[in-house]
Amino acid sequence: MGKLKVGFIGTGKKQRPSAMGYAMAYQHADAYSVLDNCEMVACADIAQENAEAFAQAFNIPNIYLNHHEMLEKEKLDIVSICVWPHLHAKLVIDSAVAGVRAIHCEKPMADTWGDARLMAQECERRGVQLTFNHQRRFGKPFYM
Repeated sequence: MGKLKVGFIGTGKKQRPSAMGYAMAYQHADAYSVLDNCEMVACADIAQENAEAFAQAFNIPNIYLNHHEMLEKEKLDIVSICVWPHLHAKLVIDSAVAGVRAIHCEKPMADTWGDARLMAQECERRGVQLTFNHQRRFGKPFYM
């Protein structure tokens, strides 16, 4: 089996963590870059300059300004969703419907219980592995 094709929805700006964001896509990409079985092939962001900077930082060949176009053209195995929480449900469901096999989404899962339930149901129905980022700030060695 070849490498798993990874895409990103939401790249954001590379920055220090603040109230305006945490550059989480960069942290996801750092993790994928050390895995031998993953290849980062595409990213989508509504801000072209953000997508271009992210793609350049990780040598990602394909940039999109529309996640639907990326999902349709790239046939991704894994998608990382790194956008504001109110967008999570739509983007997770869009990715699952597009045939993505695994989705890693930032937290919180969704804004409402209904959206969280829809995300889980759609992924379960389609056999999609759905995971979420989590904080470990209270576990050793993070709080010392």
